[in-house]
Amino acid sequence: MATTLTSNYVNRLASGFLKAWNSQMVFSKTVNRSVITDNDFRNPASGDTAFVRRPWDFTAVETARGDLTSSTMNTLQRGRASAVAQNVITVPIQWDLIDESQDLNDEDLGMIMSAASSRLATKFETNLAAYAKNNLGHTLGTVTNTVSQWSDVAQIGSFASAMGFPEGRCTGLFDPYSIERLANAQNGLAGNSGTLVTSAWERAAIAGNFGNVDARMCDTLAAHTTGAGYDNATVVIDGVAPTQTYLAAKDTYQTTLALTGFANGDTLLIGDRLSIPSIYFVNQKTKTLSVGRDGAPLPYQCVVTATPTAADANGDMTVVVQGPAIFEANGQYDTISAAIGTSNGVSIISGAESTVNVPSIFMHPEALGLAFVRLSKLYGQESRVITSKDGSFSMRLSMGSDMTTAETTLRIDMQPVFSTFNPLLGGVVWGN
Repeated sequence: MATTLTSNYVNRLASGFLKAWNSQMVFSKTVNRSVITDNDFRNPASGDTAFVRRPWDFTAVETARGDLTSSTMNTLQRGRASAVAQNVITVPIQWDLIDESQDLNDEDLGMIMSAASSRLATKFETNLAAYAKNNLGHTLGTVTNTVSQWSDVAQIGSFASAMGFPEGRCTGLFDPYSIERLANAQNGLAGNSGTLVTSAWERAAIAGNFGNVDARMCDTLAAHTTGAGYDNATVVIDGVAPTQTYLAAKDTYQTTLALTGFANGDTLLIGDRLSIPSIYFVNQKTKTLSVGRDGAPLPYQCVVTATPTAADANGDMTVVVQGPAIFEANGQYDTISAAIGTSNGVSIISGAESTVNVPSIFMHPEALGLAFVRLSKLYGQESRVITSKDGSFSMRLSMGSDMTTAETTLRIDMQPVFSTFNPLLGGVVWGN
């Protein structure tokens, strides 16, 4: 039966697309989709920005008689996170009237919609995974070691507790081979319990929770190629301490580091990861030192979030990192226990130069934000914009014919919006 360009038909196609789309989402279901709304954007260009308010934080003081004369007062500094419109992602499909009259029926178009949703979902989730890799600041495990034991998963929950993450279960997103290794490792966790072993091979999960971590398989994790600055063991802060105030970081949650000790022409790339071993994180709840499983304080870590200019002839390079270094007198928003000095050593922990790797991702639900632009209908076409009831998802499906060529075009469009609420609530994870 030949197709007809009616609103009802477009509605049916859209309904079929949504059903297939929802079944294929993995990464996006772990991201906060309630803070950013489509009301923040109206047909933006890629790179357009809206802002989402960050939560306030405070310190508590203790006094013998309640006298605050010598106490530092908490201040109300309104911070905001950037929500950035990404590129429009489109699956365009075209056929002529001969194809339509001879071959295409409702069943064929249902299969077309399923394949189109799969391609769109893969592209979208790959972009989201790359964004997460490049904007979440922590690095767990030993870089390039494969995730192979459930203790590699459990380290996420332990680390989240040590860092004082907010209430809520973290998600670990692992590549298919890591999930296979975890499933195999789980055979011995439950003895002869058939239920748990079966669950291991079906879902690689223990009742969806292991060490307060929800482990999921994700086949869209982004590969990373390390820059050419890894092999320099003498990198230090270049004589000027970075600005370490909340006021400077509140709208970006970034810190700028002036570094030296590179070879001329060395580079770092977006997604490369740094550490300052002599500077330590504080627990975000208690504001006391965060301590790792070995009893040692957890060193400050961050991720390069913008490609820096290559090191000059003096070995100097300025790097913008995600994961703010904040140290102030009252400690209200502190992330580190002492100020970064003018010559602190810096370690590049991404892996060997030019190595390609695919790190797994972990994150708390409040680490990242996601929304979709409510695109306008295409005029002169049968066009339908579908938005979920909670406003967290929107897509556009349009269909029309060219009277000159007698060809029919179907296109499915979406434009996601990504935001980093707190880069210190997630990161990459490797095996130990």
